[in-house]
Amino acid sequence: MSSSLERMRVLAAHLQPVGGPAPPTMGPRAITPEELAQHKSAKSMWIAVDGVVYDMTEFLDDHPGGKRLPLKYGGADASEAWHSMHRPEIMAEHGARLKIGVLVAAGNGGGGAGLVG
Repeated sequence: MSSSLERMRVLAAHLQPVGGPAPPTMGPRAITPEELAQHKSAKSMWIAVDGVVYDMTEFLDDHPGGKRLPLKYGGADASEAWHSMHRPEIMAEHGARLKIGVLVAAGNGGGGAGLVG
């Protein structure tokens, strides 16, 4: 009986709830400043904060301060503005679901070398 219970514990430890975390990937997507700059409208709005790129498009309507300020910094590194207006807990609350990649130096579209931030 204890072996059945142990097998169930092992199996339960490996199960993910429906809608749970995505399977592991090869690493974060590399995004150049040029690619980031193409996403500065309400239809596609990305920002970079501390070298991490976030897709803010779906969050714009829910942003407590309205769309105007996020759109002002869309397509660019918004680190300084972000830190001057937000508590660190905000990124902890929303960052994981909005993160789409890491900002890399221009012309370095792959790998971990050349990270910006």
